[in-house]
Amino acid sequence: MSSSSNKNNNDVGDKESKARLKSEQDDDEGPVKKKVKQDKNDASSPASKKQQSSLLNFFTSKNSSSKKSPSKVIKPEDSVKDKSSDAAALKPPPDDDSKKEETNANDATDKDATVTKKEDDSDVPDPIIPREIAPDRKAQWRVIQDCMLVRSIKSETPRTKVAAFDVDGTLLVWRTAGWPSKMEHYELWSSTVLQKLRDLHDNQGYKLILFSNQGAIRSAFTGKKATFIKSLFEWLAHAINRPVQIVLSTNKKKGFHKPAPGMWQIMEQYCNKGVAISNENLQDCFFVGDSVGDEDPQGGVDEKFAHNVGESKGAALKFYTPDQYFGPSDSHKRKRQGVMADFDAPPTAALNARKALLGGYLHGPMVLLLCGVQGSGKSTFCQQVVALKKNKKDGSASSDSEEEENETNGNAPWVHFSQDTISKGKPGNRQAVEKATREAIQQGCSVIVDRTHLDATQRKHFVDIAKELKVPVHILVLQPPKDTITKRVRERTNHPGKVQGDSGVRMALMSMTKLKLPNYKDEGFDLITSGVQRDSQVKQLSTQYRQVRHKGKTISDQATLQRRAKLSCGISMPTLALGTMKVGKRIGTEVVKGALDAGWRAVDTAPTYNDNEEVVGKGLAAANSKTFVIVKVPKRATQPEQVRQELNASLKKLGLQKAGLLMLHWPCDVIEGGTLKSVWEAMEKCVADGKCDALGVSNFSVDALRQLLPHCTILPSVNQVERHPLLPQTALHDFCINQGIVLQAHTTLGQGKLLSNETIMQVAKQAKLTPAQLLVQWNVRQGVACVCKCASNTHQEELLLPFHSDKSPLTKDHMKALDEIKEKKRFISPPFMMIPGAVYSWRG
Repeated sequence: MSSSSNKNNNDVGDKESKARLKSEQDDDEGPVKKKVKQDKNDASSPASKKQQSSLLNFFTSKNSSSKKSPSKVIKPEDSVKDKSSDAAALKPPPDDDSKKEETNANDATDKDATVTKKEDDSDVPDPIIPREIAPDRKAQWRVIQDCMLVRSIKSETPRTKVAAFDVDGTLLVWRTAGWPSKMEHYELWSSTVLQKLRDLHDNQGYKLILFSNQGAIRSAFTGKKATFIKSLFEWLAHAINRPVQIVLSTNKKKGFHKPAPGMWQIMEQYCNKGVAISNENLQDCFFVGDSVGDEDPQGGVDEKFAHNVGESKGAALKFYTPDQYFGPSDSHKRKRQGVMADFDAPPTAALNARKALLGGYLHGPMVLLLCGVQGSGKSTFCQQVVALKKNKKDGSASSDSEEEENETNGNAPWVHFSQDTISKGKPGNRQAVEKATREAIQQGCSVIVDRTHLDATQRKHFVDIAKELKVPVHILVLQPPKDTITKRVRERTNHPGKVQGDSGVRMALMSMTKLKLPNYKDEGFDLITSGVQRDSQVKQLSTQYRQVRHKGKTISDQATLQRRAKLSCGISMPTLALGTMKVGKRIGTEVVKGALDAGWRAVDTAPTYNDNEEVVGKGLAAANSKTFVIVKVPKRATQPEQVRQELNASLKKLGLQKAGLLMLHWPCDVIEGGTLKSVWEAMEKCVADGKCDALGVSNFSVDALRQLLPHCTILPSVNQVERHPLLPQTALHDFCINQGIVLQAHTTLGQGKLLSNETIMQVAKQAKLTPAQLLVQWNVRQGVACVCKCASNTHQEELLLPFHSDKSPLTKDHMKALDEIKEKKRFISPPFMMIPGAVYSWRG
């Protein structure tokens, strides 16, 4: 467990932080329940001696999960080679809290099996939940240097290779919103863990070692906390069903806590019979842990531990995160699969609202709820929309009495109310925010309500106000990564609600476990935007909401023109890419070179594009410019081993070492063949091996994406589909926005046929653009990247010309006119994508 003493210490922050959280939650959920304190009894105190017992006694009776129905003790020596050994170890305890989970127990029938449910592309195994077992008599727990608990196996011979793992957040994940205190509060990372560790021991010659910081134990080595931790680890070792040796550091002050390398030396001495791992053999060893980077709540202790061990040995110890080594956790996949299975399709009115918002012709007043935990970026969004003042020290929005007055006097189109600052810059209650919201709406302003809004109960108060006043109500869910939230909250100063520092981090992370995503079916929202993770998304959305029209309030009609699209993986992609489909071999090199010389910085290729990758590669080389290259896994590649073959072949022809973006070209064959998951995993391996920077898909519908997303460790950053005013793909675009996927339009000009469309020609003339420029700008204005086949230098320069300005030339009237085109037309419609009833089909 990378749980340092901080993870096991249930401090909830200073009094002001608790008061602030209690104030908000009391409004909606009743008083906040106090956390149960950790057992702090010292081993020397008389009271604690009465509570302590031997580990064996504890397993059989002392800390049973259910007093009414004590669980049966399993003896490892009776079942190590038994076919049902895993089944016995993996069943959840039959207490009152987990009766429902008994039906999810993984009853194995084969030797070393871990689950009974067959895992396929549409299924995630049930959780594997710990239970109490008797300790392995072959294992010995001992106290070392009065600050270490070490579990060693007497019969295990020394080995020169070590596979080492953190536990909490790596082999086990929490199933509870609060601090885990029972066995059933944990589950195994994934069903793949047990077999992978067994293979490491049996077939690859590794010694299995677990390293964990357990500062809450301190010197109470037979106390309640220590006995619980030993019990949990005994179950884990029993489930793995191989010799597992464990080193726990119980006192941070003694110098053995990760990231210090001392536990590694303890392992060599007591778990490997004194045989040290040489620096030559260390290159075959590795450590897997979840605490990575300085922004991590624990300060990246696992990654630093691996570095420090390597440094002490004069060699490198490989480090992996659990996602990298095991793939996504079953808990995460189950959650994502549940969201995909219960997909809340937006109603037509919501899609129309999305179009109007993207096009800059949405009208207020309206209520916009922000939803997100502390540090998720709500204040930043408000600053960008409302142009609030900034606190000089930490950049958070200030709201003194003068500003509050300016916000509500009806002069500004948008006003902002936060429970942290509603009482003349100080924290107040929800009722005060409600009152201010009503008054501002009645004055014709739109209102941003800045609260966490973690569940439907909290959100309902403001939805009801919007319905009462007959104005639209939108919600924006900000969900940046955990490490981003941690960094922001920890570095805050002078926060109005005192949600800052380490206590604020704990509060924010606790709030993350309570977030329930909004939905259309039950909550009455007019538009939901969720999954906002990146600063670029916040900026884009704030720009769109700043363009909302208000009667009597004038705003600029021009939107910022984005030259690059920021992808979810962290890299950016040029907004405009040169398409090479059907570009002939005779002219291909000059076409590509000419475009890059003119200023294009991205090229889209595929092995099925007239077999022209070789001439495209020559054009890339001749231009001598840095180019973002999109490569595709073709339709014919339906097996995982074919992915690498196809990519290597394309890279060789293009003369590249790696691609900027690797796309799965078509969804049909891999879905029909049941290989979508394994093919995508092979693509993820290409990222890990440095063959490409990002992954994407092409021609995927909403339903096809719903098939893919639950199984992704690396999510698709881009979905390339046909898109233009006659095929706006509004529902797909809305879905991709909510999943953080950039939509990229191909067939942007409708194979040239749209250039003579009457409405397009008329709007182009009004906007002083050519029809081709208009079609590209219509997409870009809505945050959609474009791929355009453009063979002549004149046309290449024509499409680039509007990008010389920082502002989009299209006004709200231009956008609305294009959105209102009634004619619908799809220009690319291969029969294999039009099969009725197929999940990937483009036809209903």
